[in-house]
Amino acid sequence: MTGASLTRSEFRGPPAEWDRLCGQFADFTLTQSYAWGEGRRADGWRVRRDQWWDDRGRLVALATVLQKRIYGFGLTYISRGPLVLQQRFSPAEAEGHWQACMSCYRKALRWGRILLCYVYQSSAQISPVTIRNSGLHPLFPPTGEYAFSSVVTLDFRDALLQGASSDWRKLFRKSEASLAAVKESTDVRDFLRARQLVARLEKSKGFTTTLTEPLLRSMVANSRLFYLENGSGEITAALLVAIAGNRAARLMAGVDPDQVRSQPGIGRVLEVAASRWVFEQAVAWYDLEGLNPYNRGVFNFKVGMRGALFSPAGMHACSRPALLAKLCGLWKQRCWMLPLYIWRTSKVYFWQLARQRLGGRFLVLSRLRIYSLDLEHNPAVEARPGFSVSCLDRFDPEDFEYRLSTVRELWGPCQDLRPEFKECYVLLGSHGYAVGYGFLHWGRAELPEISTVLPLEGKDVYISNCYLIPEFRGQRLYPYLLQQICAHARRRGARVARIAVNPANRVSVRGIEGAGFVLEKEASCLRLAGRQRLRWQEPPLAPTVHA
Repeated sequence: MTGASLTRSEFRGPPAEWDRLCGQFADFTLTQSYAWGEGRRADGWRVRRDQWWDDRGRLVALATVLQKRIYGFGLTYISRGPLVLQQRFSPAEAEGHWQACMSCYRKALRWGRILLCYVYQSSAQISPVTIRNSGLHPLFPPTGEYAFSSVVTLDFRDALLQGASSDWRKLFRKSEASLAAVKESTDVRDFLRARQLVARLEKSKGFTTTLTEPLLRSMVANSRLFYLENGSGEITAALLVAIAGNRAARLMAGVDPDQVRSQPGIGRVLEVAASRWVFEQAVAWYDLEGLNPYNRGVFNFKVGMRGALFSPAGMHACSRPALLAKLCGLWKQRCWMLPLYIWRTSKVYFWQLARQRLGGRFLVLSRLRIYSLDLEHNPAVEARPGFSVSCLDRFDPEDFEYRLSTVRELWGPCQDLRPEFKECYVLLGSHGYAVGYGFLHWGRAELPEISTVLPLEGKDVYISNCYLIPEFRGQRLYPYLLQQICAHARRRGARVARIAVNPANRVSVRGIEGAGFVLEKEASCLRLAGRQRLRWQEPPLAPTVHA
């Protein structure tokens, strides 16, 4: 088949030859390897491997093309391809080859067929203009975000470790002793065990993987698993690496979500063990595939690898008729779920939504309780072995960032931290990670729930925005945190501590009262059409008991 001076032929050689040819292209990824295509064949796809030649007989492009019929429509899928980036061609020539290949695929579409293309724009030197001129339409709106490149050059045995940032190496040093306990396996049964662990981790984080069991089995011959086990033989951390051509790629990785905080840096340990094995296989490129660039933890991980910025991959499509591509985009964005969701939604939800939208603008009733504690007669602080409370200004900056990185909710409140007005107290567990925090205010207490400011005298303090990680709740750590914050404030000369809480939050009320606080007063705020009425109410006095 000929188009734009390029000729296409189907590859029918051995798997190693295909991977060797793909290795000549700088934009080669695992999804264009021979084993990946075979794994997709086991999932019901028809696989064709295309070679593209110019008029001088030079190999200019390669593409693994997947085809399948879904709901009566023919689907053609090219992931991370065609491969066009070679040293002997300039970026403009490589982009022209890519456009010529895609034009041929688009012209070959029959009625009722859809062509999907998943391509990294900058890493493959493919500009958005070229994509649009090829007749492809983006399925998702552009985000304007950038991700870090995941390709690492292994020039020597510990290139991965030495090239990483100081924070990345620091996490590795904290768990370096576990390196001797790392096990290796090429057994598919261990691969499936690791896949179950990764599935649990992904479920807890709210994202899914495309690594199906047939696809995993197709990569067994060229893969190796690095993992750690606990005393009962369960896998607690796993990393699966596959070699395709001259590049090694990370297939999947994960740490047990129940132990991720007690094993800091364990993921780095597995990465170092895997990169050493890759180097011994005479592979120069290590690709951290399978990582979601929009995940905050993954983003920090790739920053630590000092990768280069690139625009994230985009899904594009074209079809006959053109309406099918738009319908495919709606399907990919799960817009088809909206009518079903509305159908299943109860009338109560619609009533609550209407009350929130209308009432939030015109009529709002808020209640708030103010509790106080006399610090001069503060009861003894409850002892909790294994836990401690430290103030923010007593942390080493790098160590503080490391400890707080485990509590995602800490980043927002700490970014605008001003020591002259408020201080942050962090509750640390026995493993050294932060499990909770609370803020201490001096001078004034802002109460946005009732749109007012509670004045504080010279030696009064206000505690706000306390938080505990969900898995540490129910252990009476909240009263312990409050007592520790009050103890710090008392040593600095504070006399009275106050805290506000919504009376509907019964759990927080019990924790505050358990720390020794007593109800001082209660406020109710009524907002109507932009006007506000604030009303304070003193608690009733305790009845006098006469003899």
